[in-house]
Amino acid sequence: MDSIKNIIQTVYAHTRYRVISCITFPVALLLYLITLPAMFTGGVIGLVGLRYLTLELIGVAFVMATLLTLIVPFSIYLLAQGFKARSGTTTSGVVIGLLAPLLCCTPIIPILFGVLATVFPFVSDLPPGVIQGFIATHETYFFLTAIALLLIALYQNAKRIAHGDACRLG
Repeated sequence: MDSIKNIIQTVYAHTRYRVISCITFPVALLLYLITLPAMFTGGVIGLVGLRYLTLELIGVAFVMATLLTLIVPFSIYLLAQGFKARSGTTTSGVVIGLLAPLLCCTPIIPILFGVLATVFPFVSDLPPGVIQGFIATHETYFFLTAIALLLIALYQNAKRIAHGDACRLG
C-alpha cells in the first residue's frame, strides 16, 4: 500500500477535500470536547463540559477529531471515485467515543434495564449502577477502543484509495 502521506497528497490535491477537513476538524473537536466530560456533568452535554476537561480528555478529543478529519474527506473522495460506501468501522468508533461518557452518568442504562426487565424479569435483580460503574471505571478503554476503530477505518479507506484508479495513474 502507498504511504499515508501519498494518499493524503492524492486526496488533498483537490481543494474541496481541504475545505471539508477545515470544516470537519473544529466541528468534531468541539463535539468531542463538550461530549467527553459528560461523566462529570451528570450527562449534560454542552459548553458546561469545558470546565471539566482534563488533559486526557483533551488528548482523546484531539486524536479522535484528527482521525475523523482524515476519514471524512477520504470517504467522500472514495464515493466521488465510484466506490461503494462502507462506514461501519467509522460509525462504531464515533458512536463508542460519544456514548461511553454518556452511559455512565445518564438515565440511558436504567431506562434500558427497565425496558429489559419487562421482557426478562431477572434483569431487575441486578444491583443498580453496576453497568454504569463499569463504564465509568473503564472509560479510558472505551476511548482507546474508539480510537482503534477510527484508525482501522482510516487504514481501510486509505487502502481503498491506494488501490483506486487515481493512485495508479500517478
